[in-house]
Amino acid sequence: MALYHFFIIIIASIIHVIGETLYKSGSEEFFLQNNSSVSIKSVNGLITNIFNFIFKKIIFLSIMFSILAKLLFAISLMVINLSVASPIYLSLISIFSLVIGYIKFSEQINFMKIIGLFAIVIGTILVSVY
Repeated sequence: MALYHFFIIIIASIIHVIGETLYKSGSEEFFLQNNSSVSIKSVNGLITNIFNFIFKKIIFLSIMFSILAKLLFAISLMVINLSVASPIYLSLISIFSLVIGYIKFSEQINFMKIIGLFAIVIGTILVSVY
């Protein structure tokens, strides 16, 4: 198991967070354009709304980013144990999401979130090493 395998996990988690960020932005935009609600008066209306949502460029791009992230993660699982790779991947997603949430969406970072991140990092190290 080489260092570049862990680099693949890092890249996968960054791509995952980019996909989730695009999804959040696209969802907010979609619901703002549709008066904060989606009409579900009939099955056809529901299907139309689902297709309009999924094939909105930013949502479709977010889905592609998520698929790419999962493919990269799957590649890393070929050589890294799931019990090691998964905690690393998920903890990196938590860290990157916190940073992107703060930068892009002006989400607040408080003391408890920082303590939680430290707990995640310590737990990940313990799981990965022992």
